[in-house]
Amino acid sequence: MKIDAKKSAAIVYGDSEEFETKQKEIIDTSRWPIQTSIVIKEKATGKFFQSEYSEGATEYQNEREYQNERAFEYDTGDIEWVEVTPVNKSVIVYEEL
Repeated sequence: MKIDAKKSAAIVYGDSEEFETKQKEIIDTSRWPIQTSIVIKEKATGKFFQSEYSEGATEYQNEREYQNERAFEYDTGDIEWVEVTPVNKSVIVYEEL
């Protein structure tokens, strides 16, 4: 599904009535940006979608989540959200005796 950049940014910040955030996970960091994966649920259909975005690591980085690489403004294009499905997995962990 494609969603325009401004609406995608609103979804990231929880300012959307149509979508609910189900998971956010930091997938990479560097000195300036933090790369994050987000999974959302479309309330009307119950479908899940995933996208990745970056944001500044501190308040001094002038970077927005879905910004145009050439300018400090929102990209005017669409952001690709890939449909995903929740999968239940078991994980083995080791605890102290």
